[in-house]
Amino acid sequence: MCGDMRMNKEVLQELASVVRFDFLPPAFLDTMCAHAEVRTIEPEVELFSQGNIADAFFIIASGCLETVGRCITENVVKSWMLSSGEFAGLTEAIAGGTYSSSGFSRNSCKFIRVNWKRLTDATSEPASMEHMALEAERIARRKRNAQDALAHLFNRCSQGEIRNLESMSEWMFLKGGKAVDMDAGDGLYIVISGKLIIEYENNMDRRAGGREAASGDCIWPAAFITDKNKGFRVAATRDSFLLKYSANIAGDIIAKYPYMLPELLKSGTMHVGQTAFKRVGVMTRCTFTLIPLGDNNRASYFAKRLSQAMNTIGSARFVDSSTIISELFMPGKMNAGPEDLEDEQIDAWFEKNERENAFILFFAGKSGSKWTRKCASLADCVVFIVDETITPESFDIDAWLPPIMTTGNSAATAMVFLHEDSSVFPRNTKDWIGGGRIQTHLHIRNKEDGDYKRCARILTNNAICLVMSGGGARGYAHIGVIRALEQSGIAVDMVGGASIGAVIGSGLALGMNSYQIEEFIETHFVRRNPLGDYTLPIVSLIKGKNLDRVHRIGIEELCIEDLWINYFCITSNLSKHTEGVHDRGLAWKAIRASTSIPGFLPPVLINNEIHVDGGLVNNFPVDRMRERSGGLIIASDASHEKERVIRRMQYPSARSMLWRMINPLEKRRRAPHIIEIVMRSMAISATIKKESVKDYADLYINPPIGKFGILEMKRAKQIIDVGYAHGLQVIRRWLEDNRDESRKYF
Repeated sequence: MCGDMRMNKEVLQELASVVRFDFLPPAFLDTMCAHAEVRTIEPEVELFSQGNIADAFFIIASGCLETVGRCITENVVKSWMLSSGEFAGLTEAIAGGTYSSSGFSRNSCKFIRVNWKRLTDATSEPASMEHMALEAERIARRKRNAQDALAHLFNRCSQGEIRNLESMSEWMFLKGGKAVDMDAGDGLYIVISGKLIIEYENNMDRRAGGREAASGDCIWPAAFITDKNKGFRVAATRDSFLLKYSANIAGDIIAKYPYMLPELLKSGTMHVGQTAFKRVGVMTRCTFTLIPLGDNNRASYFAKRLSQAMNTIGSARFVDSSTIISELFMPGKMNAGPEDLEDEQIDAWFEKNERENAFILFFAGKSGSKWTRKCASLADCVVFIVDETITPESFDIDAWLPPIMTTGNSAATAMVFLHEDSSVFPRNTKDWIGGGRIQTHLHIRNKEDGDYKRCARILTNNAICLVMSGGGARGYAHIGVIRALEQSGIAVDMVGGASIGAVIGSGLALGMNSYQIEEFIETHFVRRNPLGDYTLPIVSLIKGKNLDRVHRIGIEELCIEDLWINYFCITSNLSKHTEGVHDRGLAWKAIRASTSIPGFLPPVLINNEIHVDGGLVNNFPVDRMRERSGGLIIASDASHEKERVIRRMQYPSARSMLWRMINPLEKRRRAPHIIEIVMRSMAISATIKKESVKDYADLYINPPIGKFGILEMKRAKQIIDVGYAHGLQVIRRWLEDNRDESRKYF
């Protein structure tokens, strides 16, 4: 017996690469070896029969075994192919019943047969047996998920080829937050589930944050490492499973199945310059964990509406604990909850559903619960849902996040505020999102269907973003562009701008439409002149008090965080010699600072720092919007400059100016206005930078407004009409040329 036992153990150790038995106690493994034998059978041989006593179980070493059985309750015949490393008959043997199916070899099959009765008679370790059963179930789930993923990627392969591909691979698990270095000597990796970021050593993309690989993508280091890219790092943003093929095996696969190469190339991470997602550096978001902080019913209603809105972008599935219970527990199991499930059961379910759906929304529960932690470990974005029933004093982000983010998941964080009364602006949003732990926030009006669509687009990184440049009175063309967007059925989700673009954009963020914005401009900038309060020009020509009053109208204490639509504006920080990007703080003050032309209007003090017109450093902040969103960026450029030639320029004396006022027939001398000089000077650097940033835009609109002066406030109506006509023409042409791409946005 000792000789047989030694021989059997050597065989099992030889097959350890197929099934790892290190989870079993050595004594139990020795006992199992004593009652195991290795056999090989020819094709089409029955190994066990349905209905017979389950006195043994089998571990497949090589070849393929098909199990076929009739399900009495459903009156259907079910079959499954088992390959290397899988168990057959173990569940029935442990239960002490009969085989639920018959097993047939489909080719030459090598297996280990373990005599269950003798094993149970010889050992008193039921825990080890249960552990082995769980391991067998885990292996089966893992292999089936891998085969499903491979079949999805290589849809031209036969079932046998898929099983063969899976059997040649090694499993690799990368925990969320962990990273591995790769070089040209590594083989081929196929992502089964999870999400990873790829960064090169020299990293041409480091400014943009790297490249993304998700379920179904492949990573082949040898294919895209060049002299400029000696190696790279792969980091998991959430728990990820991969199939790994050595370099030799990867080469053999391509040689044997050359038609797989196009599928690998399409997977998105094969070459430098090709990426699996639309925007380098902006991560796609596919899975969301929604955590209610207030009323659970209201949060659930929002979550379901959000799921419906996401369905207009791609297939979305709403999942709560009852979904998991109904799909993963046996019917009739009482008092079951998601906490009773093994992590790998949920992982297997998730891997399958992630392949079948564009988006998955997990509706979680209390902080620290197993279900919430599990949901967070699978999330690309954790979304907190807030309503009026809860106050910011009762929410501590530092207490909430650690318990649910212990997996190392680097998921994004967002907070959604639900509002019943859309006539009242949100207040004190800063008390919720202060500290920088919440990366995105949104205000949702319950009765506004468009708000749910906006939320869906922003969370999935498919936001429709509008950026508007400075340009003085020419900036009124932005209103016409907004009207063209409205007529085309295009809703704006995020808005940003500089100088006059910041003013027009704030109207959108406040919830105004183009006609309301035009009325505001007509009332406060055309009929009245807010720039008429001249002063002794020590700090500036204009006091700026009138302009302060205009910008305060209706938003006296409103912060940018409280606006209905996400907004930012640009200023020039003279204290730090840097660009100021304002998406927090008093709205009127930031807008006023963004329009403070140096020397003409007094600067604005924000957080003890001096700020002036944003056009000085970034008159067209398309780049700042791209940092915020991977969605569609529409850029409206009102900085149209035509060359101005003056053959002779004379600066009038005080006497000549007085005479010209008395005598209207006196010939006028051509000299640029002081404000025009300042703004044209600012435009020099703005024009240079514009050429480098406008390529970030998907749709660039530059109305022909060069004939209008930058100070011609009285011609607002004409400028708006030009912006509308040109914008409508460009938008319609773009929609016609980009029908497929635009479907997920509009």
